[in-house]
Order: sequence, then structure tokens, then C-alpha cells
Amino acid sequence: MVGKGDEEETLKVKLKGLKLDAHVKWINWLPQEELAEVYMKNDLFLFPSLHDSGGMVVLEAMSFGLPIVCFDIGGPGYFVNKNIGLKVNVLNKTYNEVVADYATAIIKLSKDRQLLIEKSINAKLVVSQHSWSNTIDKVYTIIENDFNSIIYK
Repeated sequence: MVGKGDEEETLKVKLKGLKLDAHVKWINWLPQEELAEVYMKNDLFLFPSLHDSGGMVVLEAMSFGLPIVCFDIGGPGYFVNKNIGLKVNVLNKTYNEVVADYATAIIKLSKDRQLLIEKSINAKLVVSQHSWSNTIDKVYTIIENDFNSIIYK
């Protein structure tokens, strides 16, 4: 677990109650170059955030070939598709339903090594489509097309 937030102590208590605390390493903050090492030592990236609407860290994790489990909202919901991860729908669901669906997604990828590898390969391929240069090219293409349609009506 990398990062620090208001829920840290609550999560630590829950992990201890579930006897999972020995399986989670807590890292408050790391310089970018050390964070890369963390990505490379792991197989899956979990992004259970409801409030970080951009989720640029998801693209960063994808660049290291990490399949993603996230909610189907905001930036992560846009970036992640079935080829590179699993998205959990939160609309019209109870808290317990969302938690159960999230756990199911994690278990599915954890139990199927081949599926995890396929999503890892695809994550690296797809992330290049979201580079700044590709994004800028798309914006200029839209502007150019709109401009031309106005000028040459």
C-alpha cells in the first residue's frame, strides 16, 4: 500500500481483524524513481478510489505492465478496458455489493495467471495511446476538423 490517507488506521485495523496485516506493506511516500521499483515488484494495481477522478497513477501503473482493478468511474473508468483490467460498476449498488464485486475481480485475476499475463501485455500496449503527444495530436485533429468544417461550409 503506497500513500497516506485518512483511512489508513481504519484499514490497518480491518486488515488485522481479517488476519491479513502480515501480507500488506505500508509505504507512506516514495520518490518517483523508487516508486518504479514498487511497480516492478508487483503483479496487479488496485485503485479503489472514489474521489481521484483523474487517476493518472493508473496510466503510470499500466506503463509498468500492471493490470488494473478499479471502479468504473472517472479517469480510471475511461482508461481501463476489459483487455487490461477489471472495472467494478458502482452505480445503483450497495456498499457491500461493491466490496464483493471488487473482491471478486481481485480473486479472478489472482487465480488465473494466464489472464493476468495477457492483461499485463495489453496494459503496456494500450498505455502508449494515452501519451501526451498522442493526446495533443487528437486535440489538434479535432480543432482542425472543426475549423475546416466552419471555413469550408
